[in-house]
Amino acid sequence: FKDNNEVPFTKQDLQLAGRTGEAIATSVTNSILIDNLNTERNIAEITKIQMEDAKNEVVKLNEFTKRINSESLLSKIIDEMFDYIQKTFKIEAIILQLLDYNKNEFYTYNTTTPENVSKSQIDYAKNLRIPLNESGGFVYQTYLRKKSFYVSNIPKSLNKIDKEIITNFKLSSFVVVPLIVQ
Repeated sequence: FKDNNEVPFTKQDLQLAGRTGEAIATSVTNSILIDNLNTERNIAEITKIQMEDAKNEVVKLNEFTKRINSESLLSKIIDEMFDYIQKTFKIEAIILQLLDYNKNEFYTYNTTTPENVSKSQIDYAKNLRIPLNESGGFVYQTYLRKKSFYVSNIPKSLNKIDKEIITNFKLSSFVVVPLIVQ
């Protein structure tokens, strides 16, 4: 090592440079530790918020469950169900279909009446019948699997009933949820 005047570093200069390097290393290490601590605090805060949200959802679900369990009229239970689903999931419209075993098809038992839909769409929803076989499309497949089914992007290849439903309701996405009654 030499300084700008071409004078060799003395032992004291070298010790000072070493202590300076150690001080810089300590500062860098402390800075990294502080960054890691702040990251962990942020993660903890996010986790706390998520846990609070989950707790609130459980409370809402418990309140909803109490309301529907206190009802004996099916129409009131369905109204509560529609209200809860629309508020919780921000779903625009709901069609509740039940299975008619005699006709081997699903039929609309009840539906919400959202704003900004035509009378023909409401009539279509109320009169919608879906065969209990392969031609029943997404609804039939959901019934067989007994699991919820979400379509975020409408596929180009659809069977007749799915295409008809998507076209009539002008859907860009939809969810089918089976209600498994025991």
